Amino acid sequence: MLVTDKVIILGLGNPLLSDEGLGIHVIQYLQTVGLPEKVQLVDGGTAGLLLLNCVEAAEKLLVVDAIDAQQPGGTVIQVHDIPQYSRHKLSPHQAGFQEVLTIAAMQGRLPGEIHLLGIQPHALTWGCALSAPVYAALEELLTLIKSQLSAWGIPVQFEPTPNANAWGEAGQSDTGLVLQQVLL
Repeated sequence: MLVTDKVIILGLGNPLLSDEGLGIHVIQYLQTVGLPEKVQLVDGGTAGLLLLNCVEAAEKLLVVDAIDAQQPGGTVIQVHDIPQYSRHKLSPHQAGFQEVLTIAAMQGRLPGEIHLLGIQPHALTWGCALSAPVYAALEELLTLIKSQLSAWGIPVQFEPTPNANAWGEAGQSDTGLVLQQVLL
């Protein structure tokens, strides 16, 4: 069950398709850094419309995902105004996620602020490890996450430096690929 009036960091992706699992890997990493109670971490995987309750429960929503912005692999991307409908998809989950945003808006339950942060994927092949360009961009992405939380009045103390203990030498998170049942 999701608690209302929370800042939710929602990680999207498929951790079995290399860089496509970025959002899940970031959520798993953030679970180890001791964020304040006001911040709820949600492993959204590829849940699509099942994420409606999560979106509606958020006061502020920070979405982390692999983003196809037609940039070189490893480029960090920020989107502060996520379109509810677009012919160009920024992420493979965006079709389902954009529908979630549209439904939440129609019901008057869209979060007050929504931001999308991610990295342009370099590899979308079978495998659990992040590619070298995406792994190299993690520190910048984690710094942006920390900055966004601070902008929302949530001080955080973690160092945005992915290290071998948290991500493994190949960039693969060693916190496991256990998907959490966070919805319903």
